[in-house]
Amino acid sequence: MHYGIIPKTLQASKQEKSNASRAIRNRVYKNIITRGTCVVCGSDDAIAHHYDYSKKLDIFWLCSKHHLGLHRAERNNGWASYEMV
Repeated sequence: MHYGIIPKTLQASKQEKSNASRAIRNRVYKNIITRGTCVVCGSDDAIAHHYDYSKKLDIFWLCSKHHLGLHRAERNNGWASYEMV
């Protein structure tokens, strides 16, 4: 799986990030959506990741290791440098 660099227009404010995270957390708590497994390694201990915070329910699940790796790559070189295999 390969994701491109986030355009400036998709970079979110802290409030947008908070709202998107809350939307997922509440739906998981209410069993409206089911927590997924990491799309890379299949770990059950996965965290929701938003590519675009304005699309609150458009997520994919990553374990802590791959979630951190994705953010580290995005911060350093853009997502284009991070291959999730």
